[in-house]
Amino acid sequence: SNLMKCRNDQGTPAFTESEILSFGKMLLFSGTDTTSSLVSYLIHMLGQREDLQLSLQEQFHHSGGPEDFIHNNKLLDRVVQEGLRLNPSVSYISRKAKFNLVVDDKYYVPKGWDIIGSTLWLNREPIRWGENAA
Repeated sequence: SNLMKCRNDQGTPAFTESEILSFGKMLLFSGTDTTSSLVSYLIHMLGQREDLQLSLQEQFHHSGGPEDFIHNNKLLDRVVQEGLRLNPSVSYISRKAKFNLVVDDKYYVPKGWDIIGSTLWLNREPIRWGENAA
């Protein structure tokens, strides 16, 4: 692994084997958690939209099998994308201002301040997504 090759200023390994294993486990579990969260949300969303359920079922029966359906079905792709828009796995993004800045000529953000953006809000904003955004 490239993490094993990382060195600190003294030339010694930057990470212990235990730290690398912990990092790997965290990535594995977080990937599993976000996938299961999305699938649960999609099942909930489809439970409210019988028309989409029936369309997807019909298209599945006329596809070349599960792999073809998963990789080539445009409706399924749109349903998943909409699920990710409405239920993103990351609900906010945080950054630290690297310099002083002014936003929209009215908001001053000093260097060093934390800036937090809500993907939940941005993905449901009616100005961007229309009146039926949520």
